[in-house]
Amino acid sequence: MPASFAVFEALGIKKTFDVMNTSLYTRFVQFYFDGHNKKEEENFYKFVPENDSAKPGDWNPENGILKNEVRFNENVGKHKEANIELLDEFKESFKFYEKFGYKPSKFEDLYKRIKFHFVNQHPLGRFQYFPNFDNVMYIGGIVVEEQGILTKGKIEIEDPKCIAYVAFGTVYEDGGLKDYFWEILDIFKKHKSCSFKIRIGKNEITKTYKANNIEFLEEFAPQQKILAQTNTKLFISHCGMNSFNEAMYAGVPLLCIPKFADMFVLSSIAEYLGIGKFVWVSREVNNEEIKNENFIEDFSRALKEMISGEKGKRYLEKATEKRNEILSVGPFKNMFLDTIIGIAGGNRGGH
Repeated sequence: MPASFAVFEALGIKKTFDVMNTSLYTRFVQFYFDGHNKKEEENFYKFVPENDSAKPGDWNPENGILKNEVRFNENVGKHKEANIELLDEFKESFKFYEKFGYKPSKFEDLYKRIKFHFVNQHPLGRFQYFPNFDNVMYIGGIVVEEQGILTKGKIEIEDPKCIAYVAFGTVYEDGGLKDYFWEILDIFKKHKSCSFKIRIGKNEITKTYKANNIEFLEEFAPQQKILAQTNTKLFISHCGMNSFNEAMYAGVPLLCIPKFADMFVLSSIAEYLGIGKFVWVSREVNNEEIKNENFIEDFSRALKEMISGEKGKRYLEKATEKRNEILSVGPFKNMFLDTIIGIAGGNRGGH
């Protein structure tokens, strides 16, 4: 991204905007604050988990980020580290221009000159303390609305009574869970009251594992149609931005197993909103992969909680409430196009 806006600057193009296919990364927020609302800035760094270091339980009312002093201080420190690291990365990337004898503006200055930012995140799928900015529009759901499947009434299906849909996107189809998948399937097998539709691509496990309540979807899976069914009670996902948006529109609770990028903070948002659980399997810390030695136990406990008993019902209720709230907002396509026209005409954008 910085390279493209350096080019725009060199060409004298002043009316610029960017479209993010992710959530708004916490490390970029430093460029939006203008010093006028110190309290808002202070609350953001205190209470919003840093993107890569968000943890399960951060929103636990007894021992979460707001109550646990150690976790609180750790999070503030992680924000500082991430902000500095981002600036250092862009200083390095700008060395590319030196051999051409061109010295672009600092990245933070280039970023602040962007007239408008469109973010593939729904405005109702954020933390309370994530600030609103005049030149940021959240359009998460524009693709969902275009397809129209999840904005209509739910598809009434009663048999089987419970479906848990399992999919981890297109980059890592197995969700980075290859070493654990046999154990995970054994856990699914025990929950006989629910059928598990699993999309993980073709592999040896899908060829050999057999269970009456497990179906492997080896080819394309109509994800939105599956989520739109009234009997789909749970979505086990990597919690990438598109899947997160689709689950909210569908009113289906999420069991999040993040792998990289903004998946960790989105998993934390699912817990914050009360529509999901966050279980981590591994994460990168200082260029080293750290594994969760208790992953299977954590996953088994979370799954049981989400598809049985009163807690399971509560997750469904919260997810349904969020769906109804979301369907009262929009359509995003019109807002997006109107804003683009406003930017071109000089009526929108700017800090």
